Amino acid sequence: MDQKSYVKVPENPTDPDVLICTLHTSFGKALDYNAGDDAKAKEIAAKHFKTADEQKQRDMIANRFTFRDSLGTSYYREVSLKPMP
Repeated sequence: MDQKSYVKVPENPTDPDVLICTLHTSFGKALDYNAGDDAKAKEIAAKHFKTADEQKQRDMIANRFTFRDSLGTSYYREVSLKPMP
């Protein structure tokens, strides 16, 4: 699993200006719940926010959502093309 962030100039109001992507090894893994991945994410969040209390973490970031509109979730599949002989 990997994460990447992208920034672009929106072309219309429904275009995102910031994209936060989570890359999974397979499409099935992206859709399936994995307790190990969830535990790892919670451990990283606890270190970042300096508290393991998830409600306190939500309270800390709540004001960030007042100036951003969430446009939803999209799934994309990477296709690697091989050069023609």
